[in-house]
Amino acid sequence: MTMITLDKLPALAEQIAKLPGILSANPWTAVPGKARIYLETTKHNGGRAWNGGVGFQQCYIEVPSGRLVVRGEAGAATRKWHAEHTWPAIKAILAGE
Repeated sequence: MTMITLDKLPALAEQIAKLPGILSANPWTAVPGKARIYLETTKHNGGRAWNGGVGFQQCYIEVPSGRLVVRGEAGAATRKWHAEHTWPAIKAILAGE
């Protein structure tokens, strides 16, 4: 995994935002030393309003470590889909593949 620098944050977020399963990827740099890329993910089960209409409630990439943090509730089908598709694709981007 490569270290993420603040100057690469916008381009990295733009690349991640294009992945299937990602609705948005937004860089956040408001607090020095706590930069992140917040992710909004798709959901693959439940009603339209279930879980606020998104896949995971809290999902982000820590900067500069590149650690993917996935928290909050999501249905089983959503967790499985992202584990098989989205998370490996993000990790490949972060690894520079």
